[in-house]
Amino acid sequence: MADLQPKERLGRSLGFFPTFAIGTGTMIGAGIFVLPGIATSSAGPAAIISFIFGGIISMATAISMAELATGMPRAGGSYYFISRAMGAVFGSIIGLGAWLALVFKGSFALVGLGDYLFVFLPIPVLITAFVAGLILLLINYRGAKSSGSFQNIIVITLFVILILAL
Repeated sequence: MADLQPKERLGRSLGFFPTFAIGTGTMIGAGIFVLPGIATSSAGPAAIISFIFGGIISMATAISMAELATGMPRAGGSYYFISRAMGAVFGSIIGLGAWLALVFKGSFALVGLGDYLFVFLPIPVLITAFVAGLILLLINYRGAKSSGSFQNIIVITLFVILILAL
C-alpha cells in the first residue's frame, strides 16, 4: 500500500507577534468594534449575558485546543485532531466546518468595516466590503509574512483607537 502522507510539511514562517496580532486583531476588530453594537441593538442590555456565556464557552474551547495542540503539535488544527481521533471522514467534516466559519467570520468583519466607513464616506456597504475583501485576498496571496506584517499594523492601529477612546 502506498504511503498517503505528504512528504512536505508546512513551515512556520510567522513569529510570536504576527501570530498574536492575527488572533488579537480578529477579536478586537469584530468582537469590540462590530458585534457589541449589533447585539445591543437587537437584544438590549441582555446582550451582556450572551457575551458572558460566550466567553465561558470560548475559554473551555481554548483550553481544550491548547491541550490538543500540546499533545499533537502539527499544522492543521481541529482537522488534524479530529481526523486522528475519529477518522478522515469526520476530519473532513470538521475541516469544512472550520473553513465555513472563517468565511462567515471574514464576511461579518468586512460588512462591519463597510458600515464604519459608510459613516465617513457615502459608499455602499457591500461595495466597500467587496473591495476590502479583494485587497485582503491580494495581501494573503503574497504569503503569511505579508499578512502578518499587515496585521501588525492593523492591531497597533486598533490599540491606539482603544487607548484614545478611554
